[in-house]
Amino acid sequence: MSCERPFCAPSSSAGIRLVAAGSTRVVVHELPGEPISASALFERLNAGIGREHLLDIAGTDPFGAHQHFPLLVRIRESGRVPQQLDFDPGEALRLSRHASGPDVHHLTRAWCCTLLVITTSDHTDDLNDTAPQLVESCLALGGDVPQLAERLLAWRAVTEEPNAVGPPGQDHGCADPVALLALILLRAAGDSADPRLGDLVRTLADMLTVPPRLPSGHRPRPMKPVARRRWRHLVDTVLAPLATTGSDLDRLITALRRADRKHRVPDQEAPAPR
Repeated sequence: MSCERPFCAPSSSAGIRLVAAGSTRVVVHELPGEPISASALFERLNAGIGREHLLDIAGTDPFGAHQHFPLLVRIRESGRVPQQLDFDPGEALRLSRHASGPDVHHLTRAWCCTLLVITTSDHTDDLNDTAPQLVESCLALGGDVPQLAERLLAWRAVTEEPNAVGPPGQDHGCADPVALLALILLRAAGDSADPRLGDLVRTLADMLTVPPRLPSGHRPRPMKPVARRRWRHLVDTVLAPLATTGSDLDRLITALRRADRKHRVPDQEAPAPR
């Protein structure tokens, strides 16, 4: 007899530890004036996720769906996240974040991307591969979702994985530039007149154009090139129309495009959404 409960699932995932969203990383920087939260967006999206959504996510990896689904159910029901995001259900989340096209389910994709932003992993979960989809889906969902996404990305920008945190008082360099770029895109799309936007743009533009001045022995956090079509699409459609010649935003866009041209190679990426 099959279980009739909406989120009924086998108990094979019982050994996976789930924790509060904010405990997966350690705050080591500051973004003055920016509220941070690892949980606000997750809680908002989690409330709308149903059993069919979880089945769809697990089903992106058909050979591992029976392992992914129970863990996804536990995450959804508990409102907590894995301390360490392993293959189960990490592979299903990674596959789901690449959903694209006019039929993409933005709630599902945003939920998956949010979990990937919050959790740590032994796998290569590059924020470059997750943040643009998160931005796109949160803007598509609208309401208070983009503002809650800003809090998540501000949190990600000022945190490090626990095993990367040095001794107390050590200079950790700068906030995560990829998280800052995603935060800037959300802020610009939502309220381009927000006075905080200028400070964020100036901070990131300086990271990309001004030689770092850090104490001896401390290296700045590197900015991997954002040479991906989704990033290009967002920069061109959200930021470029707001930039005036010689402004900090113009300086930022110029630096991003220069890095893009320098590192661009032929790829097989799907076209950016129209």
